[in-house]
Amino acid sequence: MNIGKDPVDNDYLWDRSGPVDVEVAALERLLGPYALRRAPPSTADVAVAGEASVPTPRLATRHWRTRPRGSLRRLIAVAAVVSGVAVGACGWYWQRLQWPAAHGWPTAIVQGDATLDGRAMASPQSLSPGSVLETGGRGVARLQVARIGEVVLGRDSRLRLIATRSGQHRVQLERGTLYARIWAPPGAFGVGVPSGEALDMGCEFLIRTDARGDGHLQVRSGWVQFETAGAEVFVPQGAQVELYADGPGTPYANDAAPAFVAALAAIDREGARLAPDADAVQQLLRASRREDAISLLSLLSRYPQLRDGPIFDRLAVLLPAGVTREALATQGPNAFNPWWRALPYPPMKRWWMKWPDAVTSTGNAQSHLRYDPP
Repeated sequence: MNIGKDPVDNDYLWDRSGPVDVEVAALERLLGPYALRRAPPSTADVAVAGEASVPTPRLATRHWRTRPRGSLRRLIAVAAVVSGVAVGACGWYWQRLQWPAAHGWPTAIVQGDATLDGRAMASPQSLSPGSVLETGGRGVARLQVARIGEVVLGRDSRLRLIATRSGQHRVQLERGTLYARIWAPPGAFGVGVPSGEALDMGCEFLIRTDARGDGHLQVRSGWVQFETAGAEVFVPQGAQVELYADGPGTPYANDAAPAFVAALAAIDREGARLAPDADAVQQLLRASRREDAISLLSLLSRYPQLRDGPIFDRLAVLLPAGVTREALATQGPNAFNPWWRALPYPPMKRWWMKWPDAVTSTGNAQSHLRYDPP
């Protein structure tokens, strides 16, 4: 049996029987990955004439028209879901950073006793700007920092809320121990102490101080900028710095060698009076590793007289980033930027990458207040 064909069916557009249409073939190649894979025809799909079997022509040969529509619907659905997630994330992010000016922070006692403005706390309360929270000898309190994080206040501590509003939240730790876990843009949260101010750069950190200003700062996630009127240091995750009444020391890695830490303390005591090749410098360099580059770079930034000595040369070996004394002479401290970028620590300003800090911490509050010695 011979099945005749209408001239319109002798067209490549419908059943590939006619000359190849270049544009249609190109479209097929483009949409090929989205094509449906059809099962082989069943016996019911075959017309028998005598001894011969000839596949019955079917309108489904025009299925190329419907496939793009299905694929387009799937793409539109995926795009809608992605857009919805993006809009939701942006809304959550915007809402998280907003906080009414002077609105208090929810505060609760974790253990022991505490007072708020001199009155004993028996239940969760709100810490307002100007109010003072004090913990007793066994007291531990937890505070919600607006919507951007939390603070745990250790025993024998005194904390004053200075200001709170969208983009700026400040407390003064007059004495004691404070643990903070913050997820917000740099500078949104700051802790003042008698010797200066610790500015959060989207991180997790522990800070201690006495009424005089001596204390300690340890960073567990992200970076912290500690500044005073005469000094500024940056402390990365996995590092710490001693605090003194007249300002901060030089940051060092948590696992720095004891000889390195001792030499660093001697250098900080001498400060601007230290010679570039002093014995303490030589001891420091002998004990230095790549992880200690944060200390060496901080020393060059704080004490310009050390830039002509062996600390510069040691840094060039530990961080071969192309920094030269010639560049330093023409660019000033900006010449150190390649070294800052090459430090074996997380990038300073990518606070949004520290998304686990956006989640409220779990576990015993006392565990957050433990100082991890080098």
